[in-house]
Parts: sequence; C-alpha cells; structure tokens
Amino acid sequence: MFYYIKDALFQVVFSESDKQLYLRKASGSDDISGDYNIYNKTLKNKVGAYDITLKGRDDGFYVSIWSHDDFSYAVTSDSPLSEEQMYFFVNNMK
Repeated sequence: MFYYIKDALFQVVFSESDKQLYLRKASGSDDISGDYNIYNKTLKNKVGAYDITLKGRDDGFYVSIWSHDDFSYAVTSDSPLSEEQMYFFVNNMK
C-alpha cells in the first residue's frame, strides 16, 4: 500500500500475513517512525553518507531512522530484522 500526505509524508507498507514493514519519508529532520516503544538496544552507525540509528531488542531491530538533504527517513517493522536487512532498506531508499 502507498500513502501520500501532500507536503507531509510518503509511506509504503509491505504486508504479509500479520507482519508489516513501513518505509517512510518526510520533510525535515524529526523521527517519523511512529514507533514509540522503548527498546533496550540502540545502535548508531554510518552507512554511506547517512548517520543511522537502529532500535531493537536482543532478537533484532524494529526501527531505523536517519535524515539527509532536508528529509527524514524511517524503516519500521512489526517483526525483528537483522542489522544487514535494515541497511538494505537504508541503502535503497531515496
């Protein structure tokens, strides 16, 4: 599914059974993940030109956020993803 709120947010949602993955892009530099859970694992890393923050638990990561060129980006998943899987989405979002 695709969602677009003019001048605010673009979102793509991938669904399979009861699992969902959200890819978001918006103007600005705020956290646009929409995920307000508290995670015990936070990893900050540089991926190409991006300073990425990953949030998760011992089973994997659920959120990645970053900003670049006046835009904010977020990947949010209902199920845990590996660090490499998160970086795949980061590297392929424009």
